Amino acid sequence: MLRINGGKFNKDRVVPLTWLACSFLETYLKAIRPALLQGGVSDRVFISQRAAPLSKNALGELVEKYARIAEVNKHVTCHIWRHSCTMHPVKNKANLRHGQELLGHRDLSTTERYLHLIIADLKEAHRQCHPREQGVES
Repeated sequence: MLRINGGKFNKDRVVPLTWLACSFLETYLKAIRPALLQGGVSDRVFISQRAAPLSKNALGELVEKYARIAEVNKHVTCHIWRHSCTMHPVKNKANLRHGQELLGHRDLSTTERYLHLIIADLKEAHRQCHPREQGVES
């Protein structure tokens, strides 16, 4: 679990991490971050190569850069990434309230706005997989 202090809308929350994410974070904290700090001190977890706090713009540029390198053929932003990390579990039967907690929304209706994405996926899956949509009688 990872505690986020002062996240979006200055909200604190706790979010789960996969074992792989934990492994990468541990490597960063033990090996990479100290090298970036070069003996300096920062209260921020993620810092730039100049040991300054990583700005939102810099993070956005990194997300876009690595999406291009990974040949992701969609527009990728930190905001889209944040919501994707929440909506994938919801698509796979996680409770919407868990999504609400991950996103830090006070009101469930705010989280429900993202359900249209899941419904669009459902419509596309139906179109691709239903025999009548394919002209095949069952």
